[in-house]
Amino acid sequence: MKTTPNVTFVMKIDGKNATTASLLGHCLAHPPQGGFDFATMRARNRVSEVIEKVKAGGEIKLEDTDHAAAVEAVKNMKWGVAHKELLKFGALFGQ
Repeated sequence: MKTTPNVTFVMKIDGKNATTASLLGHCLAHPPQGGFDFATMRARNRVSEVIEKVKAGGEIKLEDTDHAAAVEAVKNMKWGVAHKELLKFGALFGQ
């Protein structure tokens, strides 16, 4: 089991302050290079189900395999902007 804090960042996403969970949600929805296969969809959906229930200031608790799927999604995400808060987010997942 891996635990990641659901930090609130000083940047807006969809008009709201971004959190670890909201930024992770964007990463999970972004297709990997070559698109989604069924195993990747299942893994990312398991993570999505967890982050949907996490409140700001809470903790994202993931089984090791689900945490690995989250790390992979964050690692492969390509952002349209450069922002110091995104660097803080990435650091939560070893990036």
